[in-house]
Amino acid sequence: MTQIRTCPRCEKACSLQIDYQGNEVLSVIGHRCPIGIEFAESLFGPPQKIVTASVSVKGGVYPSVPARTAKPVPADKSMAVITAANKLHIEAPVRVGQVLSRNIAETGVELIAVKPIDKM
Repeated sequence: MTQIRTCPRCEKACSLQIDYQGNEVLSVIGHRCPIGIEFAESLFGPPQKIVTASVSVKGGVYPSVPARTAKPVPADKSMAVITAANKLHIEAPVRVGQVLSRNIAETGVELIAVKPIDKM
């Protein structure tokens, strides 16, 4: 079977032709970056999501920094990611995009800061 979808994951908004059988993607045509392939595969695989959490900051002007996973993780790992993030303590300063944890909750995905936090 074939589906035509617009990839929403970057500014290119590629029109994708996705050929699939059951839950298996056979081919993706029209992608201008690897994100298009990831998007197509996410439509037919197990549910995944970006997880957000707060991480404690020591010596910062704010006591915590908002964070998110750099890529979607399996939906059933969401609570494990949040629990692991709640156990982290980061020293200020923190910059946007800074990796706060590699392989958070053994997902193979990084947890990154989404707001800068200056030192006190």
